[in-house]
Amino acid sequence: MPELPEVETVVHGLQPYLTQKIIQNVIVRCEQLRWPISSNLKRILKQQRVNDISRRGKYLLIHVDSGT
Repeated sequence: MPELPEVETVVHGLQPYLTQKIIQNVIVRCEQLRWPISSNLKRILKQQRVNDISRRGKYLLIHVDSGT
């Protein structure tokens, strides 16, 4: 389990590569997460613009046009 400073480092590391980019494809590699992953996640996220990346606790939040 990463510590909070490591999560913050990942957020800052991803921001220049993902911010203002358009999501072209979604691959779910692990479906057994804390909450169920929607079966239509790929359809929802495709062609969405990544507006920002932040964290809440140890979770990464990716903000797109349709939500987070």
